[in-house]
Amino acid sequence: MVIDITAVSGTPIVVFSLMLVLPDGSTVEVGAATAMTAAGQQRVVVQNAIEPNVQVNWAVTNTTPTVTCNVDLWFTSPDA
Repeated sequence: MVIDITAVSGTPIVVFSLMLVLPDGSTVEVGAATAMTAAGQQRVVVQNAIEPNVQVNWAVTNTTPTVTCNVDLWFTSPDA
């Protein structure tokens, strides 16, 4: 997962996490980025996550925050 925050205003605190969605619909966190407070990039690498469904969660908190960002996911085969 690559997080690219391109613009912020206010004083945001942004936290991203990558979740696997299990067959019963529950989720389990398999990766999390450290809190981000300014424009920049962060990369989160997760290995051995074999569930076919994933979910990206994020929370933006603090005083009057706005954030512009992109989150990209790349998947590879275990045989790659």
